[in-house]
Amino acid sequence: MKRKISFCLRRNQSLSELPVAYTHDNNYRVYAGGNYMQITQKQEGEIYVFSLNGHFDARSAGEVENKLNSAISQKAQKLLIDLSGAEYISSAGLRVLLAIAKKLKEKDGQIKLCCLQPYVKEVFDVAGFTQIFKIYNTYQQGINSF
Repeated sequence: MKRKISFCLRRNQSLSELPVAYTHDNNYRVYAGGNYMQITQKQEGEIYVFSLNGHFDARSAGEVENKLNSAISQKAQKLLIDLSGAEYISSAGLRVLLAIAKKLKEKDGQIKLCCLQPYVKEVFDVAGFTQIFKIYNTYQQGINSF
């Protein structure tokens, strides 16, 4: 059973100060406004795989960006972002993906996306991001593309 938890920002508190709950298996969730983003990381050979579940918006974008930047600082060159569980993406989420793609390109790395839900795919189409990112229908296609 999922429980929704809401938090109110105090005066002069930023969104990045919202609580993050770490789980025993190194997954973590960002809770904000009753919606949450669960971020799961694993590695398949040289490929760092991040699965995003929930709302990828201004509330969760900072934590996602921190996690992706952390992987890049650990010399990750190949990132696969699994969006099968992403119910929603905002411009803040798109900005994070674009910034990470730019950073990886400077380091001769690659970021690829897989398993976009119809609404998220529509946002990518309208924003023109389907021309910027390599997007695969299945997880295995994304892994094999490297």
